[in-house]
Amino acid sequence: MVTGAGGALGRAVVSEFAATGVRVIAVARSVKTVAPLVDAHPDAVAAEAADLTDPGAVTALWQRVDERGAVARFLVNMTRRFASMDVTIESAVVNGEPGVVVTLAGSRVVTLTAHVDDGAIAALYSVVNPDKLAALDIADPMI
Repeated sequence: MVTGAGGALGRAVVSEFAATGVRVIAVARSVKTVAPLVDAHPDAVAAEAADLTDPGAVTALWQRVDERGAVARFLVNMTRRFASMDVTIESAVVNGEPGVVVTLAGSRVVTLTAHVDDGAIAALYSVVNPDKLAALDIADPMI
C-alpha cells in the first residue's frame, strides 16, 4: 500500500514497484488522481480513495483492503515531506532489491527499497542516515 500515490513521490514508488511485478494498492484522496497508474499497470495496481487525516476514513480503508483479501505489506507516506521541495526521484536497484533513490540538491536524502517475495512486498526498508546513504550499493537505474 502506497499512500500519497497521487503525488510525485507516491506515483514514482507505485510505478517502480508495479513495473517489477509487485502488486500495489495506490491510495490517494481521489481515485481519479491514480487512475493513470491503474491504466498503466492494470494487473499490479489497485486504486483506493481515502482522506488519511480522517481516522474513520483510515479504518474504512483498512476494512476495504482486508475485505478484498489484500494484505497491506507496507505503507509509504513521504509525499508531504517532499511536496514543496525540488527533489529528484530515480528508480534503482538498492542492495539487490528494487527501490527508489530521492535526491535533494545533489545529495541523497532517502532510499526506499522493497523486498519482494512471491510477487508481493514482504518488507519495506528506508535509509535516511547520511553515512549509510553514502555507502549504499546502488546499481544502475532499473529499466
